[in-house]
Amino acid sequence: MSRRFACLLLFALFIVVGCLATEIESSKKTVTPIKTASGKTKSNEIPKAKHSTGKSDSSAKQQPVPAVKQRSLLSRVTDKLRLTNRRYKSGKELKDKHLEGELKAMGKDSSNETFKGKYKKPLDKHGATTGFFKPDTVTSTSNTAVASSKIGKHLRINPTTADRYATHNDKKGVLSPEVKDAKPMIESKKTKKVKVYKHNLENPKTQKGLAKLQLHDAITGQKDRHGGNIYINTKTGKVTGIDNDYAFVKDVKQVDTPTDRYSGLPQQVDVKHGKRLMREDTQKFKKMLDNETDLDDNQKKNTVERFSAVKKHVKELHQKKMLVGQKGGKYAKGWGKDTYKDAINEPTVKDWEGKDVARSYVQRAHLEQTNTAKYVGSKHKLVDV
Repeated sequence: MSRRFACLLLFALFIVVGCLATEIESSKKTVTPIKTASGKTKSNEIPKAKHSTGKSDSSAKQQPVPAVKQRSLLSRVTDKLRLTNRRYKSGKELKDKHLEGELKAMGKDSSNETFKGKYKKPLDKHGATTGFFKPDTVTSTSNTAVASSKIGKHLRINPTTADRYATHNDKKGVLSPEVKDAKPMIESKKTKKVKVYKHNLENPKTQKGLAKLQLHDAITGQKDRHGGNIYINTKTGKVTGIDNDYAFVKDVKQVDTPTDRYSGLPQQVDVKHGKRLMREDTQKFKKMLDNETDLDDNQKKNTVERFSAVKKHVKELHQKKMLVGQKGGKYAKGWGKDTYKDAINEPTVKDWEGKDVARSYVQRAHLEQTNTAKYVGSKHKLVDV
């Protein structure tokens, strides 16, 4: 039995059990007040047996209680499955016929040619119907963005948008769903000053998400993960990476060599994500790249090498009991004040050009919020979210 089939079976079982529990709860005896002909309020609960007195009270007759039609278990399960499957299937290439209306150009503020459009069905499990389409260019190709998303899904960390292929106006490219209720770490526009959004970086969910994204970027060889490509949900702190096409580049072979926008290997890794990576067989990972991605042979080779290096790094952290949430370790309590304090106080490292680079995405975000001039330019504005 494949893992995918087992997951689907478990999901269906979960829905059935949930519906059964709901049906049992709704079938329990309830007490609802009803009015009698005399205007008094009575309960529709079945009264206890009493000895008859031979008297009848015609004025106290109960009005008939309307029967409530209960929906069958099968109809509830069917509705839930329809809700799950109403979005576009994963991997389906979208075309002009799937659009509601026309695409709109994003304008001068976008560094690449990007179009915004609304689609007839949700694009991802979060229900986003708005998406951003970026046509392929010499430096930006859809196959790298789609491969990046597939790797995240295969490793069950999913730190990025669910990118897919699309063809609009006879141009092939990549489509990324809109990230709802979220703001980037920084926002840079050509006509305005740089905005730095003040997120709560102590939020355990945000720390965990940034570490997960950094781990993913180390595997995919992502070279363009600046603050504008990291979105954080303003309500929950969930982290999502966008604009994932500048990955699998030739000069990002070594995961321990930082560049201007790549911080290298994270020193803080969640125990759950770490164990998943350690369990993943390298040959199985390579097979997934061959079967599910359109990367060239050189990109696949470098990706496997990076994956092996990341896996080795995680094993070393596990041996030292340094995974976040690992029993008996330094961070046994999980993500919180201790992990945040260590992350922001970690010494910066030198990249291949000799520039100072933050060691983690958490540290980079902290420096952008507290020392913006040094990291993202002198003209900036700190904005609360």
